[in-house]
Amino acid sequence: MLTNDLVTVAVPVYNAQDTIAKTVASLQAQTYTNLDILLINDGSSDNSLGILRKLASEDPRIRIFDQENAGVSAARNKCVELAKGPYFTFVDSDDVFDPKMIEILLDSLVKEDADISVCDYKEIGTLDSKLPDTDYNACSTEVMGSSDVINKALMNKIPLFVWGKLYKLDLFKGIRFPEGRIFEDEITALKLFMAASKTVSVDKALYFYVQNTGGLTKRPKLKHATDLLENEAEIEEMLKDTDIDKKALYARLCSNYTLAYNIVYKCSNDPKLLKQIRQKNNSCYKNTDAGYVKNQPNGTSVILLRSGVYRALLGIRKIFSGKNSGA
Repeated sequence: MLTNDLVTVAVPVYNAQDTIAKTVASLQAQTYTNLDILLINDGSSDNSLGILRKLASEDPRIRIFDQENAGVSAARNKCVELAKGPYFTFVDSDDVFDPKMIEILLDSLVKEDADISVCDYKEIGTLDSKLPDTDYNACSTEVMGSSDVINKALMNKIPLFVWGKLYKLDLFKGIRFPEGRIFEDEITALKLFMAASKTVSVDKALYFYVQNTGGLTKRPKLKHATDLLENEAEIEEMLKDTDIDKKALYARLCSNYTLAYNIVYKCSNDPKLLKQIRQKNNSCYKNTDAGYVKNQPNGTSVILLRSGVYRALLGIRKIFSGKNSGA
């Protein structure tokens, strides 16, 4: 190891009694052991706090902060304020780390004198799933300036989540998560990439993500769409005068506006709002092209929305999903 500095691992916790012990166990199993494990209980109504207290009684590296429920952004902001280490990382309370994740990311960051080190992630079925074997000798790295890493992130080649990354804590000066807003990861990650003079990417999946079956795609709310629209407007304003690849920016905006359209259709089917989103999508598409859009998570849907058939397809899907659920 190139350093033995303290690393704060921040874990916002809300009603995670079934998963938090396994998440913490993956932190305790890290080959890099000089950790400050910071668990923020965000007003859980289950037994999460009791589990956190038991874990803290067994490991002196664990600290607990208990607050009234204020949402994940507020919990993450509190994590930043309370962090002790010069280095800092996040993990969600239902995900896990590869045993060498912190060691590899910290070594890469220090070796390259970078502000952020980032790894890939892999989705697993449950926290009981066996983690895939990792060939650590095959890890390769790439060092990028802010424009290059933002271009890759906008093109879905680097995850726009705040987890799966190690940061110099100083990078958060003046940067906080937008409290009360959904999709807080995307805009905050972009701000951090903009602030970083250098980012090093490790070409390995070292973070393991469990898909939330109760997430917004399953139970969408209109607020999810309006927050998404607010985020995209802020991102466009933030990046429009920079030297990033504008086609990548507008491809990302097209993708997220299509997601917003999907959410509005499922929640309220508001014709004015649907028309507004479709117009935003079309406007952004004029500044990009299909080659850029196809790499986006909602790339196919972008084209369908512009062609005018997307709403019809959503309606057909709604009918069949209703039949399948017994509606």
